[in-house]
Amino acid sequence: MRLFSRFADNAPDLPLFPDKQLKSMLNAVIAIPNAESLPTPNSRKTCALAIMLLQCQRLPESVLMPCRDRIAFALKRGISGELGKEGKKGSTSDGLKVCLLCHFMPHIPHSHAILQAIHDLSLAQPCVFVPPFTTGVFLRAILQNLLAPTCGLRVQAAHALGGLAHALASLPATALHTTVSDLVVQYLITPAPPSPAKAGKLAAPSQVPRDSSIVRTLRITMTTTDATQIGQSAVWGISVISSLIILVGSRIYTHKKVCTLLVSLLKMGFKSKKNSIRFLTNISWRTLTWAYFQPDYDALRDDGEDEKTEDEESSGEDDKEVKAKTREAYFHLLQEVV
Repeated sequence: MRLFSRFADNAPDLPLFPDKQLKSMLNAVIAIPNAESLPTPNSRKTCALAIMLLQCQRLPESVLMPCRDRIAFALKRGISGELGKEGKKGSTSDGLKVCLLCHFMPHIPHSHAILQAIHDLSLAQPCVFVPPFTTGVFLRAILQNLLAPTCGLRVQAAHALGGLAHALASLPATALHTTVSDLVVQYLITPAPPSPAKAGKLAAPSQVPRDSSIVRTLRITMTTTDATQIGQSAVWGISVISSLIILVGSRIYTHKKVCTLLVSLLKMGFKSKKNSIRFLTNISWRTLTWAYFQPDYDALRDDGEDEKTEDEESSGEDDKEVKAKTREAYFHLLQEVV
């Protein structure tokens, strides 16, 4: 692994090895976090080192493409807390970030690591890693960690989500953007499960939550003025909202409920008493401008249907008219804010 780390992130050294040898070494590294058990004194640190090597590598696309699904599976295991000793759950944060210092300076906790594998790989090679990172299982795992019980995991999940959104925005709009948008829209509009009622009593209709857990959490963080942790402040909330807007894409102007939720949350930043929060909110409005000029994601959907009935065609035309009116209305709103 030391040899691999020496040349895997150094482009001038890569031509020294043929692709067959690079694939062999990469497969050996991937096998470490994907193994059920390791014959090492501290398997958790060994897995963290292997993921760090996967994060730092800059191998050519021809080498990575056959192995990208296995790399994504290894990171998914880290997000789920499956990396570690037998019978003991590994750190969930190992899949979201990896810190080189933690191997040479053991007193530094993993929760304070800066480098994050998902963020770095998405930005470094979006064509290779964005498709496996945006699958339903993987993306839901990142979104679920936004509501993690510890602030460290929430910050790392927001950073990973930001890198994924930035990488997705750099790719041309395809059916992949539609799939990601569907997942995020469903995540935003699904109501949170009701709190467990007392024995023999049913929860009152007024107590049944109508918003999703992430919307309620963002609403709280955007109104917090005395947060002691970054994961509980409006800075975290603005970062997450901006990433969600990028992932939703043009549907934010064609899906009324999602638009109302995200825009209302973002507007809370303008009411903050801190100049830094208001300035950061102004910057985050650029994501709304970017989303407005994206093509209609519904038109990119690959349904595999070659023929449509007359009713479907007429309903499609009606939908286009509604979307056009909706986009025009929200464009006037955007002009007023700017």
